Parts: sequence; structure tokens; C-alpha cells
Amino acid sequence: MRKIVVHKPVHAAALEEDVALIRGIDRRCYDVFQPDATFTGGIAETWAVARRARAAGLAFTPHTWTNGIGFAINLQLFAALADRETGRLEYPLEPPGWVPQARDALLSEPWQAENGSLQLPKKPGLGFEIDRRALRRWGRRFWVGTPARVALSAVRDKGLRLARRLGSVREDRLVRRSRDLDARIAAGRDPVAETLAALDAPQRE
Repeated sequence: MRKIVVHKPVHAAALEEDVALIRGIDRRCYDVFQPDATFTGGIAETWAVARRARAAGLAFTPHTWTNGIGFAINLQLFAALADRETGRLEYPLEPPGWVPQARDALLSEPWQAENGSLQLPKKPGLGFEIDRRALRRWGRRFWVGTPARVALSAVRDKGLRLARRLGSVREDRLVRRSRDLDARIAAGRDPVAETLAALDAPQRE
């Protein structure tokens, strides 16, 4: 892919769902990286990708083509960018089916763009409220993720051996993180303040 990007006449954008984002950035496989936080590990993980892309001199703008909730999540990432006033954000719209009334049916207010612009939300959290009446009418709980069900699902999807290995890796990672936090706190450091400062550093530059 890198060879195609070097010789193509237009910018290439991709990787909204791909887990190989970091490798793609390091190899400069695309000009624009578009991870979707609903598919690529959440806000914190996707923000780390954004910082890495910017550090490499590559463009970043999140993928948003899911629904009103997914759009809100990625809108928050876009809002944190230093160039949000001049940057471009994907706005999911494809009439006649995929319009704000359908896309944001579970929200109290749809995300409405006017003349290519969208006002950032001022409400707390992710900036939206769920329409409880619409949720009761259209919502359906189809799965409850208890620890036992999650474990069984992993075994069914990946097989017993791989599921055990992945579970062990996850537990080791959690233990290391816990020890690191304990050590930083014992040394009189503030892990939360340090993390926020690290996230903000690229924006100040």
C-alpha cells in the first residue's frame, strides 16, 4: 500500500476499523488516518492513534459512519484537535434512508449540520441525551455481558487455547498497570494529571 500512496495523484484515507493502525502510521501507508473510536478501542486508544499520526506529519480525522451515538463519540475526538476550526469531519448522510431522523432516532436532538458546519455540543458527557420514549419503543436488549457469558463467547469465537492465552495476556497487562499506578502514587506523583498533560502536549506544539 505504501508504494501506491507514494505514486498516487490524490490523498488516500482508510483504516476506520483496522487494528493495524500503528503499523500503518509507521509505514506511512496512507495520507489520512480515520479510525472510528467505536471500532478501535474507544476514545483513549483512538486519541493515542491521532497523536501518533500527527507526530508523523500525517492527517487524522475520525470515521463517523455509524449512528448518532457513534457520531457523538468521534465528534468529541475531533473537537479535541487543535485544527478543528479548519479541519474536516465526516458527516454521515445518505438520503433517503440515512438522514438525521433515522440516524439519531434514539437521541433527544439530532446532529444537524448547517452549510457544512456543526456546532459543538455544550451538554455534559458526550453532549447528547437519550430519548427515553424512543428507546422504550425501538430499543431491545439482546445480550447481557456477564463474566461467564463473556468467557464463553471468547471460547466459542477463538477456541479454548487462544482464549486462555488472550485472557492471560489481559490479566498480566492489568497487573502491570496496577503496579505502575501504585508506584507512581507512592512516589507522590499524580497519574491523572500526568496523563492529561501527556495528551495535551501535542496540541500545545
